[in-house]
Amino acid sequence: MNKPLKVFITYARKDKEAKDKLIRSLAVMKRSGLIDIWHDAEMLGGDRWQQEIFSTHLPTSDLLLYLVSIDSLASENCYEEFEVALEKKIRVIPIIFSDCDWKSDQQLSDFQFFPDDSTPITEWPHESKGWQNVVKGIRKTVDQMLSHSEHASDASVRKQEAEVVFQHGNFLLKLGEIDVAIEAYSRAIELNPNYAVSYCNRGAAYAGKGEFDRAIDDYNKAIKLDPRLAQVYSNRGNAHREKGKLNRAIADCNKAMELNPKLTNAYINRGAAYAGKGELDRAIDDYNKAIELNPELADAYNNRGAAYAGKGELDRAIDDYNKAIELDPELANAYSNRGDTYNTKGDFDRAIEDCSKAIELDPELADAYNNRGVAYYKKDEYDLAITDYTMAIKYQLDYAQAYDNRGAAYDDKGDFDRALADYNKAIELDPELANAYSNRGDTYNTKGDFDRAIEDCSKAIELDPELASAYNNRGFAYKKRGELDRAIEDYNKAIELDPKLAPAYNNRGVAYYEKDEYDLAITDYTMAIELDPNYVEAYNNRGVAYQIKGEIDKAISDYSKAIELNSDYVIAYYCRGIAYYTKGEVDKAIKDFNKVIELQPEYAEAYYNLGTVYREKGETNLALQNFRKAAELDPQMFSTLRTDR
Repeated sequence: MNKPLKVFITYARKDKEAKDKLIRSLAVMKRSGLIDIWHDAEMLGGDRWQQEIFSTHLPTSDLLLYLVSIDSLASENCYEEFEVALEKKIRVIPIIFSDCDWKSDQQLSDFQFFPDDSTPITEWPHESKGWQNVVKGIRKTVDQMLSHSEHASDASVRKQEAEVVFQHGNFLLKLGEIDVAIEAYSRAIELNPNYAVSYCNRGAAYAGKGEFDRAIDDYNKAIKLDPRLAQVYSNRGNAHREKGKLNRAIADCNKAMELNPKLTNAYINRGAAYAGKGELDRAIDDYNKAIELNPELADAYNNRGAAYAGKGELDRAIDDYNKAIELDPELANAYSNRGDTYNTKGDFDRAIEDCSKAIELDPELADAYNNRGVAYYKKDEYDLAITDYTMAIKYQLDYAQAYDNRGAAYDDKGDFDRALADYNKAIELDPELANAYSNRGDTYNTKGDFDRAIEDCSKAIELDPELASAYNNRGFAYKKRGELDRAIEDYNKAIELDPKLAPAYNNRGVAYYEKDEYDLAITDYTMAIELDPNYVEAYNNRGVAYQIKGEIDKAISDYSKAIELNSDYVIAYYCRGIAYYTKGEVDKAIKDFNKVIELQPEYAEAYYNLGTVYREKGETNLALQNFRKAAELDPQMFSTLRTDR
């Protein structure tokens, strides 16, 4: 004879009398050895409530009788017991005791309920007949379950073994032993091919390895076996998001919430999908809901911080990252994200500190290396930046942004071929990465290939019409081709999109200068300097404009400031030398031209001008010596010199 089925009764305390009547109605079945009944009134003094229900009795039950009323629907304890029953695959029979909104609960109404005509027991003309209808339905269910169990002893043993292996897989997954965990889940599935939760967890393990297609395959199998597992839909949604299928991700998360409106990670995953679509306010709403459901959820604060950062609300972002770190001091992503926000605020030392902490916690966190690389780049520490970008690429081979960033660092080091190789790789990995096209266009500008520069910058603008740097870079190419009006038009657009883009003002100033509009040029150079007080080129350019207007002292002041900022800035010494010569301060001019030659010994014009100054001073030998050197470096100057003589 089979063992009696273990029956667990879920009810609200206010329905105690109805629970007792249900037990009395089942007395014959219990006496016949068909069922054993357990409910919380069976607990003894000193028993631990949570342990007795959720560790001892409920998980080992065969059947859960849910006494449904307005009070039980409002009870968190009843809902939690129902959720555990679903998770543990315990058969559920709702018993409609009194009139309430139970049909709106899609999980509950999905089960066969009693009384079978859906009339609540309290509304039967004779309540006892309602109870008897319930007992009749329960007896039929119990008989069927016992009949099946007679033929399932071997299967039961395999299921028990599968459960043990499954739990071992969970343990391994927590330890980060992903491959071994996958082997355990696979063994559990061999033992029990209908084990939906094992497919779910194996999918999560594959997702942890970045194998999202395999993860989705497992989630699909889990859903086919049990369409009511809310967590699986949430997990599949996150895998779809990782693959860039954001609408599918949102649809899956919606389904998860429909099945379980209190599933916090469904809100987090949907929020991440909305963030991926640029719908940051909707993302924040989802993170708010997750935090409302669980105020201790560090990931929700971390994600909401990223959304605030995307909206430019940097202080709110940092507040959220701080909270995430307070809740989980080992959440590496929160440190990395906070570092990225400090980058945006221009606090590069704090950015480096945060990213270094993230790397200490997770030495393979690609984003942390990339974000620290950005901070080093902004501090002009290009070699350190390149090292970090390279590490980011090592740990995430398809990290297009890291290739783009490393390309920019190589560009600033003057290694243009390596820069182009990185931009090409970034574009190969992400053909819609507008910034990579803009940066590649800027490198083509440096190499003098202005047609390709315009082509790249135009592509960047097509992909992102609000990318100010692309307009600035294209404007530079137009200027170099002599198309000054088109250049100014692009600079205007760059400034409209980013009024703090100092290079756009400087470049527009150069275009105005070449159109002989010196006052407009000076105004733009001045604005560039206000935005970036260390903008060496802008000081030098403004000095040139002042000099051509005859404002020599102002010109000398600007050249001197450029030299103060960069003591090796050759062109500033050269221009200041000419300015001093114009003022008749020939000794100062000689000193500046000599400095030019010291820094750049092949600078023919410096020798020529130095010769000119010495000639003015009557030092003929020194003058001829410098003229000959100029002629040696540039024969055209020698030709000019012969004509002058």
